Amino acid sequence: MEGKSIEELILSIIVNSVKLLVALAIIYFIIPILIPLDITILKTEFILVRIREFLNVCSLLFIIYYGYYILRDLKVVFDRAVDSLISKFGIAEKRSKLRRAGMDLVWIIGLFLAYAALMQVLSMLVSIPSWASLLVRIIFTAPILVLIYDFARTLYLVGRSWLKKLADTIASRIRRATE
Repeated sequence: MEGKSIEELILSIIVNSVKLLVALAIIYFIIPILIPLDITILKTEFILVRIREFLNVCSLLFIIYYGYYILRDLKVVFDRAVDSLISKFGIAEKRSKLRRAGMDLVWIIGLFLAYAALMQVLSMLVSIPSWASLLVRIIFTAPILVLIYDFARTLYLVGRSWLKKLADTIASRIRRATE
């Protein structure tokens, strides 16, 4: 990962994205044409699994598998881009606020994907109480809201200091031009 060039990372992201799209296209477009989705695979008192739910779980597994590789390489690309921005603006701090905002964004995306996956799995259970579904929503919503707040606050703080530097630079150039 760290030893790969940006070109190799971007190529890996594109290849894994195409693989994921092909797998999802097969699951959602090709298989429903060939097999009726309402065929029951397993039926018990608590669980009802039809072809539709089985395909949803398969798509979830593909999303987790390829999504991991996509997000892993994307994180390295973001880290290198942030390092480049940090050096360009002359920020000496290794753990910058931009890196923190980027990691917040990666965590937000990951939590959204985990929530969507868990809700698909829970939808297969026939007798799940509504309070359990609400509990899952609350458990995922709380950290997502905290991360969104931290992401917005971090961007605001970075932007505020950058705008102040920009205003100071413009003001100093105007002063020099009028002297």
